[in-house]
Amino acid sequence: MFCYSEGEEKLLDEPNKGLYILPSKDSHFTFTTVVDMLLRAYIKPGIIVLKGDSSEKKLQCVETIKVYLKNIFNDRLKEAEVTLKEEKDKSKVFGEPGEILGGLFRFMDNVNNPNACGGKVDLYGVVVSYVNEIGQFILRELIESDPSKTHRQTAHKDRMLFILVIDENSQLTPQLHSRAHSILEC
Repeated sequence: MFCYSEGEEKLLDEPNKGLYILPSKDSHFTFTTVVDMLLRAYIKPGIIVLKGDSSEKKLQCVETIKVYLKNIFNDRLKEAEVTLKEEKDKSKVFGEPGEILGGLFRFMDNVNNPNACGGKVDLYGVVVSYVNEIGQFILRELIESDPSKTHRQTAHKDRMLFILVIDENSQLTPQLHSRAHSILEC
């Protein structure tokens, strides 16, 4: 793998020197464009899909993306990670049946709702989701641009970036494929 900084190709020595690993120069620039669009509020939420045969390479891409985002957003970045592979994992997204606001809905509220985050309106959230086809189906509502609603809660997706890491033995669903801003082969 190579990393790129301002159009130069170099091998990665230290991730904190502004060099970021991504599978190709084009994927690096595509990813940074998605982040720029998120910053400018052109998209909500941003959707990045990581797929490929190597779990190790995908995890390396996730960590690299996190370093990049932390360098841009500093203490304004909130992070969540979920694994969604079974029907019972729905509670990780929507919360438990007895909760008013739970799961990723609570996380997004803590990013987007000034009443829930001390009046801040400049926070950004990244959700890393490790998914198969079932997990993609569970997330289908959250990756739409409109607010997601249940009978008790609403989740706004301003300043949210979803990174979906597809299992090696899983296929990218047509629904996710059509909503993704970037699909990176890791």
